[in-house]
Amino acid sequence: PDECDISSGFSQDCNLNGIPDECEPDCNLNGVPDDCDIALGTSSDCNLNGIPDECDIAAGTSLDCNTNGIPDECEPDCNSNGIPDDCDITAGTSLDCNTNGVPDECDIASGLSQDCNLNGIPDECEPDCNNNGLPDECDITAGTSQDCNSNGVPDECDISSGSSLDCNLNGIPDECELDCNGNGIPDECDLTAGTSQDCNTNGIPDECDIAAGTSLDTNTNGIPDECECLPAVSYCTAGTSASGCQAVMSATGLPSASATSGFVITTTGIEGQKDGLMFFGTAGRQANAWGSGTSFQCVVPPVKRTDIQSGVGTNGACDGSFSLDFASWMQAHPFKAPSPGEVVRIQTWYRDPFNTSNQTTSLSDALEFTVCN
Repeated sequence: PDECDISSGFSQDCNLNGIPDECEPDCNLNGVPDDCDIALGTSSDCNLNGIPDECDIAAGTSLDCNTNGIPDECEPDCNSNGIPDDCDITAGTSLDCNTNGVPDECDIASGLSQDCNLNGIPDECEPDCNNNGLPDECDITAGTSQDCNSNGVPDECDISSGSSLDCNLNGIPDECELDCNGNGIPDECDLTAGTSQDCNTNGIPDECDIAAGTSLDTNTNGIPDECECLPAVSYCTAGTSASGCQAVMSATGLPSASATSGFVITTTGIEGQKDGLMFFGTAGRQANAWGSGTSFQCVVPPVKRTDIQSGVGTNGACDGSFSLDFASWMQAHPFKAPSPGEVVRIQTWYRDPFNTSNQTTSLSDALEFTVCN
């Protein structure tokens, strides 16, 4: 009987259940019943099914994807896909960009890693060219970094890596700065280096002022007219007065806004003893008929008037004249005075009471000039 085998020592009964050990399940054939193997720690039973793990694996009731002798169901499986984490990583079904042995999706889900752009990649594994702990993409999205050239790289990194230049050290890649002349150099640096001039100090290269039409260059020398004082030029046709007079304008000196005097505009050939004035505008030239007479309004409105001038000379003769130092007038009338760079057209109006047209006034020809600095 079994009890006699056990009591005589002929059979062992490691678990004291009255059954000789040789009659107990021994799946690993080591001569020790499975429950004693487990109780003694010579075998593990991680899934607590009463069967040593090595037997579960050998029988195929448990898988062991990493062949470490531990059934897969007992291994860490943070994403609960039935595959141990290290096998997920080895097979490439999960990534482990920070090589901490934990699938990236679990690092993110647990809060161990952040994922600011929700792309499933821990932030510490994303490009972070400025080393501020934020992926470049998130820096740009949040506005903590700019990406003016839309290349996905923060501007400061483009500059530090040398892929973009920053000639004025303002943190903005040169290709994102104003470059009106298209030479690949920001306007500010063109001006600083002297490769472009800015005679009117408006921060824009002169060649761009001229190309855009904001400055004129009537002599095509590349210098805005407001930066070089050019003589006034005549245009338009004077009307003929009742006495057959034609008033003609001329100027001496240069139209400098900073001068206190010296740019004198004179009109001669006016009907003697007839009052008049000079008026000017900056909107352009024209030659509109002045009533039904022979005069033309040569200045596009709106216009501004200078002071009335009393007539001189002889009645019925063409020896009347007016004179105006326009430089002095500009200093005395700063709110009416044209600014440097503005093109001025000026004309003389005078009384002509015996004119046979429906106007009792006549007009001279006109002058055009650009106010310089």
